[in-house]
Amino acid sequence: MAILKNDDDVCDAIQETLMSAYKNFGSLKEVQFFDTWITRILINKCYDIIKKNKKVAYLNEQMEVEANESYYDRYKEDSTVERVLSQINPELKLVSVLYYYDEFSVKEISEM
Repeated sequence: MAILKNDDDVCDAIQETLMSAYKNFGSLKEVQFFDTWITRILINKCYDIIKKNKKVAYLNEQMEVEANESYYDRYKEDSTVERVLSQINPELKLVSVLYYYDEFSVKEISEM
């Protein structure tokens, strides 16, 4: 999300990463480096999507803005939850956004 800033592109990058990792698992020489290996694949897929998106022509500015916003960014101003979140500690806000908007599990958030 930090690279692509768009929910749909993030899903595409993850899917492409999993397919590539599955196809090329035999090329992984050291199993203990799996995390590094798959992270590098994910980063490369993100940059591939950015290159591909530069070729996209939007019909109007509003469509371009919506295509480049995440779900959270698009709806945060209309939300009562956002008003409450704006009044709490930034670290607690981050955890809340990861859990409620980005749907990470508690375990995933604690690992982050």
